[in-house]
Amino acid sequence: MQTIYLDHSASTPVDARVLEAMLPYFSDIYGNSKAMHGQGHASEHGIDAARDTVAHWLNCAPGEVIFTSGGTESDNLALRGPAQYARAHHRPFTLITGPIEHAAIAATARQLVETLDTGLRLLPVDHEGMVSPDDLRDLLRSLPPNGITLVSLIHAHNEIGTINSLAECAAVAHEFGAIFHTDAVQSPGHTSLDTAALGVDMLSLSSHKFYGPKGA
Repeated sequence: MQTIYLDHSASTPVDARVLEAMLPYFSDIYGNSKAMHGQGHASEHGIDAARDTVAHWLNCAPGEVIFTSGGTESDNLALRGPAQYARAHHRPFTLITGPIEHAAIAATARQLVETLDTGLRLLPVDHEGMVSPDDLRDLLRSLPPNGITLVSLIHAHNEIGTINSLAECAAVAHEFGAIFHTDAVQSPGHTSLDTAALGVDMLSLSSHKFYGPKGA
């Protein structure tokens, strides 16, 4: 019986070209990338080359690319990092996000409220799931000036397909010195991802959404 797969928005198969590029690292190149020998150098070169490719695609610096186990860990890192920094420096931390974010953001936000005294503020969305830069500006104006603020808004929504206009929201966030993160896990293949044009400080991706392996 033939199977027709119609759930590519949830996950994609690994492209044959991706598999071919990965195969040497399952057999011939297996050293620790930090080891001071040939195998280690070969592994390190592979990681650096992958980082350069991702940076070129996203229009960012290679040093800004951080590899994680996937979208959930990337979202957690983006939210928890500023929250823990604020706590270590005895400054109030506010997380601004939307009411229809992916569970990786929503669940982390709730936990930050419980464990790190995070002030959570939700931006309203319209009937299409879009956020308003004006609403964001009004909300930022109401926050204490000495705090650290992170704005985290989804780019392409995983359920309703809305693509938020993030560049304007990011510009508003930066007017008030806020950090801007977007969960763009659902975006590749549907819209371009130029971090400079979007104006984001952090962006989360997961390769299994665009013909890469699970766990990256």
